[in-house]
Amino acid sequence: MIITIDANGKSYKIGFTRDSIKRMEHNGFDFSKAESRQITATLDLIEGAFRTYQPKMSSDDIFEVWGMLPKKDELMQVLLKMFNEPLAMLNDPDEDNQGNASWSTNP
Repeated sequence: MIITIDANGKSYKIGFTRDSIKRMEHNGFDFSKAESRQITATLDLIEGAFRTYQPKMSSDDIFEVWGMLPKKDELMQVLLKMFNEPLAMLNDPDEDNQGNASWSTNP
């Protein structure tokens, strides 16, 4: 899922991919500590969502756009859901979508 934001006559795509989450974690983002570091985690999540598709966008510009947005609480809930989507791809797919792949072990 990708969110499109229109602000100041420009369009911005935000969201997450497995690679962008990996970069965030490499740079110190730890989702498991989000509850104890709410402000830092929130700011990191917002920046990470923007940097997925605008990697050279400055922090100041990111938060200027963020500051213009309505319904930030709702948008944060969507971002949290989106953050978990790429991780779900690592789990087993639905049985209907498993395709023709298999694996086994040898004794």
